Amino acid sequence: METLKKYGKWIAILIIFLVIAASSVVGYNKYFPKGIIAGLVQDQVAAIEEQYQQDLAEKDREISMAKSKLKKSEDQVATLNKKMKDLEGQIINVQKPVTSQETKDRLRALGYTPIR
Repeated sequence: METLKKYGKWIAILIIFLVIAASSVVGYNKYFPKGIIAGLVQDQVAAIEEQYQQDLAEKDREISMAKSKLKKSEDQVATLNKKMKDLEGQIINVQKPVTSQETKDRLRALGYTPIR
């Protein structure tokens, strides 16, 4: 008992120190790995997000190129449709030539040169 009275104060300090040290170790082990894992997860998320943005930009470029090609094709189709309608209108309005001069003029317009 006398030993307890003599060293009781030091034993209490030692127990308190051990409790504090144990709680520090438990807290460190409990939260520190989560911080490391969270950091790794954040790094991976950032890398995936960056790759996604690059892929998205590439797809946007492809879409814009396809749209420009589509617009060019639509313009060509519209031009050809207009020419076709003009030719159809000219075909409908064709009448037999009345004079020989009119016949010669039509042949010249088609690229034929009359001999006489």
